[in-house]
Amino acid sequence: MSFCQYFLCFAVFSFIGWAYETVYYSIQQRKFVNSGFLSTCFCPIYGMGAMLDLILLGWIENPLILFFAGMVVTCSLEYFVSWLLETLFHKRWWDYTGWPGNINGRVCLIGGIAFGTFTVALIKLIAPVTIDMIDSVSLPRGRRNRLISLAKKNRKFPLGNSLPYLSCVDFCRVRPGGRTLFLFVLISSESALRSEQR
Repeated sequence: MSFCQYFLCFAVFSFIGWAYETVYYSIQQRKFVNSGFLSTCFCPIYGMGAMLDLILLGWIENPLILFFAGMVVTCSLEYFVSWLLETLFHKRWWDYTGWPGNINGRVCLIGGIAFGTFTVALIKLIAPVTIDMIDSVSLPRGRRNRLISLAKKNRKFPLGNSLPYLSCVDFCRVRPGGRTLFLFVLISSESALRSEQR
C-alpha cells in the first residue's frame, strides 16, 4: 500500500471509531455527545488500532486466532495510550474501574471482546471494501492542477493557516478512467509551489 492509501485508511477507520463512540455515548447519556478528537469527527486511537491490526494481523486466516490476536493488539494499544495520556496530561480519558476483568481501569474484558470482534470484522469485511474504494479514487491530471492553482491563490484554509497541510493529491497515483468516490484535499502553499514547479 502507498502512503496515501495508509493515510486514507487511517482517516476512514478513525471516522468509523468516532461514529461508534458517538452513538454509544449519545445513547448512554441521552443527548448528542461528540467524542471526537479536538471536537472533530475522528478518533485517532481507532485509526491507529485498525492500522496496527492490518499491518500485524492481516495475514491471519483463522477467525478464532484473529479474534484473540486482535484482543491482545488493541488492548495493548488502549492500555498504552491511556497510560501515556494520563502521564502527559494528568487526566484519564476513559476509566473501566469496576468493569469485569479490568486492568488498572485502562482496559477491560468486555472492551477486549468488542475489539477482538471488530478486528475480525475489519480484516475480513471492512478493510477489503475500504481499500477497494480507496484504490478506485481517481483525480484527472487537469483537475489536479486546477486544485493546486486554486490552493495557491486562496491561502485561507478552514482549519487555520497555522496548521501543517499535506496534499494527499501529491501522494496518490493518478488513475485515468477510475471513479472518484471521495478525496481528502489538504494542500499547503509549499506543496502547491512544489507541484507547480514540476
